Amino acid sequence: MEKVALGGYFGFGNLGDDAILLSEISFLKENGFEPIVLTNKGKSIFGVKGINRTSIKDMLRIKNEFSTFILGGGGLFQDKTSFRSLLYYLFLIDFMKRLRKKVVIFNVGVGPLIRKISRRLLFSTLKKVDLIIFRDRFSFDLFPELKNKFLGFDSAFRLNFKRREGKKKILISLRYFRELNLEKFTKFITILKEKVPYDFEFVVFSEEEIKIAKTLNLPYFHMKDPISVLEKFSEAQFLIGARYHSILFSIMNEIPFLPIPYDLKVRVLSKEVGFEDFIETNEAIDVWLDKFNRVFEEREERRKIISERRKEFMERERKSFSLLLRFLSDGHIQDSSFSVY
Repeated sequence: MEKVALGGYFGFGNLGDDAILLSEISFLKENGFEPIVLTNKGKSIFGVKGINRTSIKDMLRIKNEFSTFILGGGGLFQDKTSFRSLLYYLFLIDFMKRLRKKVVIFNVGVGPLIRKISRRLLFSTLKKVDLIIFRDRFSFDLFPELKNKFLGFDSAFRLNFKRREGKKKILISLRYFRELNLEKFTKFITILKEKVPYDFEFVVFSEEEIKIAKTLNLPYFHMKDPISVLEKFSEAQFLIGARYHSILFSIMNEIPFLPIPYDLKVRVLSKEVGFEDFIETNEAIDVWLDKFNRVFEEREERRKIISERRKEFMERERKSFSLLLRFLSDGHIQDSSFSVY
């Protein structure tokens, strides 16, 4: 069985990245490939061998076991969290090319890129890559000079799950970020709980968010299995969410949502659906309430819009995995019918 190496933000206990990895591992196994994953501290995950993502020695030790390296998916190419994070992924690409490996950038998002040097370094590195599949239109359009690029979607969209019977429930997803005023958001949620006859529940994507749920005085669920979380999502009628994958999971379940764009990727995903209503951190609580009331009242109309967009996203996701399989099988992409624009 041919081995394929995978790299990304894996093994850190982040539910969204775990969903991406589970989808990609499942796909590779279904098609006769054995994945090796670069993870935090070399942890094995989903029954797959892990290699320490920061150990050059460990990576060199397995260099003869694989011929293709897949980086992604996820929002890897950004320098807002840290410039070092971007440099790490660019190093991985360059390192794998020096080992004479074929490199695929798979369903990755770009941005924000705050530093001019970040964009220059990313572009010069991407020119070395054998196949690039971006997960969103914004990222796809960022480097028009690149020739070997295609438009896909987030890898987690491929996951299969069973939908449950809906309940009168609103999900809340929130994470720590610099502009977060937790006291203000707590007041907002408290008002909603008093006015809206629905149950409110917090969904934990990373363990540190449990503290947020407790501050908001909300019941919460913290599951490490992405499939279980997707099924839990299917019970809800609405989401107020900051996490990228909380929005994505809502789209997968055709659930209307009101996003909190703590990061560019959340804004980009929401706009791809066709929605530009956001809870902006610099707005007053009354403005948040007005936005919630309007979006919540329009939820059935918005559900129909999400349903239609979901079909397009499913097709983009399907084509991205078809491209990947063609590349893994043939070593190149030359069939113009696979151009995903």
